[in-house]
Amino acid sequence: EFIKSRPTDYFAFDYFRRTLATDHTAHPDTLLSVFHLFSNEWKGSFEGNELELFLKGKALRKNAMAPIIEAADYYSKDKLSLQNKNYTLLVFWASWCKPCLAEIPQIKTLRSKFSEDDLTIIYVTLDEEVTLFKQAVKKWDLRWSHIFGNKPLI
Repeated sequence: EFIKSRPTDYFAFDYFRRTLATDHTAHPDTLLSVFHLFSNEWKGSFEGNELELFLKGKALRKNAMAPIIEAADYYSKDKLSLQNKNYTLLVFWASWCKPCLAEIPQIKTLRSKFSEDDLTIIYVTLDEEVTLFKQAVKKWDLRWSHIFGNKPLI
């Protein structure tokens, strides 16, 4: 009700962005409908655009159509897609992330169980230093597609 009565108020928008939008118990569709109550001034702002992407990302559901990604493999420069694939494993990781590194053996086991036509693996690194990223790929022998430096995707 607070937001409904103040759709042009930055304080209401900021409160929603910082508090309600990150509530893990709130249904994503509800959050999106509340977001759309705000004026175009706030929805069209940098914060509003980022928030809308965040909320739409929360709304993805099991067996839903994957979003279209626009990215290229760091090494081959080939365009990557989540569309028209049987299965795609999209992994967000970083060279400094211990849980990420700990799951590599399981991902390699998964890779060995499926052909590349049946399972595409795409690693999206959160690393900001290309040298650390490349060293980790080499050290861990990560032989699948990699995305580096794609902040909009992240």
